[in-house]
Amino acid sequence: MANYECVSRTNYFHVKDAELFRKFMDTVIADDLHLWEEKDNNSNTVFAFGCEGTIYGIPDENGDSSLDLFFEELQKYIADNDAAILTEAGHEKLRYVTGYATIVTQTDMQTIGIEPFSLEKAKEMLENPDFETKTDY
Repeated sequence: MANYECVSRTNYFHVKDAELFRKFMDTVIADDLHLWEEKDNNSNTVFAFGCEGTIYGIPDENGDSSLDLFFEELQKYIADNDAAILTEAGHEKLRYVTGYATIVTQTDMQTIGIEPFSLEKAKEMLENPDFETKTDY
């Protein structure tokens, strides 16, 4: 039996309160989570995070990990006019390779996958709106 293996990583983004954000990140349930800090061109602190696996979320009221709750809480920390973009890429013993990004701003959250975009681009390149293909086992 094969296991899903992946890596996850964000871009660098600004937060409203660095200390509160660090405390929030201490609550995240993930495989070997890393948090990075750097200075932007204006000497403001920016953060990124990632892990050798997936992010499961933060504990909900029952103590279970909730990815939805994680994203909802993350929205509260993101600075004005910035976005955290969490990208995950993974595979299951080459039965499939997948990737997606979840874009989180203060007011919106959307997830996009590479498969639909790849299929649409192939249709465009082939000038064939009916083109279909299989990308997994």
